[in-house]
This record gives sequence, C-alpha cells and structure tokens, in this order.
Amino acid sequence: MKTIIVLMTCFNRCEKTKRCIESLSRENKHPYNLEFVIVDDGSSDGTEEMLFFYSKKYIIHVIRGDGNLYYTGGMRKGMKYILASQQEFDYLLMVNDDVEFFEGFLDEMVEKSRKKSHAVIVGAIHNEIGELNYGAVKFRTKKSLKYRKLELHEQDVEADTFNGNCVLIPKEIFVKIGPMDEAYTHNWGEFDYGMMIVRAGYEIYTSGDYVGKCDDNLETYLDKKKTILQRLKDKESPKGAPFKQWFHYLHKNYGIVIAVLRCWTPYIKLFFGK
Repeated sequence: MKTIIVLMTCFNRCEKTKRCIESLSRENKHPYNLEFVIVDDGSSDGTEEMLFFYSKKYIIHVIRGDGNLYYTGGMRKGMKYILASQQEFDYLLMVNDDVEFFEGFLDEMVEKSRKKSHAVIVGAIHNEIGELNYGAVKFRTKKSLKYRKLELHEQDVEADTFNGNCVLIPKEIFVKIGPMDEAYTHNWGEFDYGMMIVRAGYEIYTSGDYVGKCDDNLETYLDKKKTILQRLKDKESPKGAPFKQWFHYLHKNYGIVIAVLRCWTPYIKLFFGK
C-alpha cells in the first residue's frame, strides 16, 4: 500500500479545513495510506480543537504557528518537518485547505504520475460554476511573465509551474528539491517551487479530470474599488506582493535585467487603476 503525506496549512477557516480533511479521508478507502501534516498558524476559531478530534480518527501531525507564517511560510515549515522526520512514504500531496476533493481523485493522479515516469501531477480545480480556476500553469514563452492554466484536454502538455491547490510530488523529487524558498512569506512560493522542479529536470503535467472544487481567491490589492493608497498598503502587506519578495522572484527566475525592468510594473498598474 502506497503512503501519501498530505501537507496543508490553515488559519481561521475551521469549517473549510474540516471539509477538506473529510473529503481527503475518503481516499483511505482506496489503496493508499494517508498521513496528514497540518500547519495551524495560530487559529482561534476552533480549528485547534477540530484537528485534535480528527487526530483520533486519522494520522495527523499538527504543527503550531504563531500567526505569522502565512501560506508559503506554513508550507515551508511543514516540508522541513517531513524531511527531518525521515519517514517512509511514496508521495507528497500539497493541498489548499479550502478545496473539497472528489472521491477517487488520487487513483488517476498516482496512475498518471507512474505512466509519466513518476512526474509531478497537478490536480485541476474548478469553481462553483464549473470553470477551471487553479491547476497546472504554462507561460506564454520561456521568459514571459504571462501565463494560462492548462485545460483538461492538454493533459499531455508539459507545464512550467503550478498553483499549489493540489500537487502530487513523488518522494524522490521532493527530497531532491527540498522546502520552499525562504524568501517568500505568502505569494510566489508555489510558482517558484514549480519552476525549481522544472529546472531540476523533472516534468509537470495536469490531471486528466477535475479533482476538486474551491472558490476563486482574489488578491485584495487587485480590488479596483479600493483607493490607490489602500491597494498599495495591501500590496506591501505579508499577504500581498511585497517589493523585496517580488524582486527576488523575478531575479531568481528571469534574471537581473527583467527583474530591474519589471519590478515596477505592479506600481504602475496601481497608479493607473488597473
């Protein structure tokens, strides 16, 4: 039986986290042994008690945060915990805790990874009206910042990176790549991680069917109803797109020239109300 470690981070959305765990736990009926590593970043809405209750039913390792980890910080902390434990497993499954998964989705993802020579498989997610909103990502060109989500019919097209809502990573790839970059707090950690995987010579593909559903999450600094000053404040917040982290992402993945030229783009868009 294959062992899959499910990694997620959560903060004050107890019901969504609970729904996610319950939808994932159904996969234990299939030939998989699921173990959960959940980073609770200081929730105060009953999440701690809920996780304690579920830890009696499933194998759940809870890691506490102080409220300052955010998404990438939480996932990085969980990754470090898994690597340090040196436990035996076959796959790491990165998920977002707001996804409600469809029963049997792991069968298709594991089988596709096997057929693609143990590639990384990204689960396609749709919103409440059935539209693709998260999944595998393809850039327009090698040096382009613009991208699109790979559609289900493009399941044999190699992706360039991914959204981290549902990503199945074979253990050997995870061990080779290691945890997410220390430079990121919330945004870009998952995109950067996918690009690290590709640079290391591994392949990424989308799933052949939808694996779950979740709401669209709009970045607050993109809300055009807010004032420019408020949008700028949101952008520089930990959950926004802080300049130093944005510059690091550009420099690391596109080079110094593009970093210097494009680091100002978000500010120009904000000034013109875009």
